[in-house]
Amino acid sequence: MHQDKNSKISVIIPTINEEGSFAKVLSDIFKTILDKIIVVDNGSTDRSAKVAQNQGAVALAEPDRSYGSACLRGISYLKQNNPPDILVFLDVDYSDYPEDMLGLLDKINQGYDFVLGFRIRGISTYGVK
Repeated sequence: MHQDKNSKISVIIPTINEEGSFAKVLSDIFKTILDKIIVVDNGSTDRSAKVAQNQGAVALAEPDRSYGSACLRGISYLKQNNPPDILVFLDVDYSDYPEDMLGLLDKINQGYDFVLGFRIRGISTYGVK
């Protein structure tokens, strides 16, 4: 699938106790190209979900405290609420950088169906055509 200007792009951000990161990360995300930002709270004791909502994200709760469960909760929500053409997973602690999303989307524009970003410097994307 090729991305085009009409593609719906959603981001899922699993979180637990990261309210201090949301203002910066969400301001760094290119909201103009995104259809939805989904934040899945994995049992935070701080105001992570509320801060994310105040920044325009959809906040969901997932009581099973695992990264995978949070991702699956976000996917389940999107499947029932106008699914995107492209789905990006992003961490809120800057272990993933929002600007790297553009490189991933570029690979999709080149015809890759699955693109994976790596945290290792010098390796930006890998895709399968």
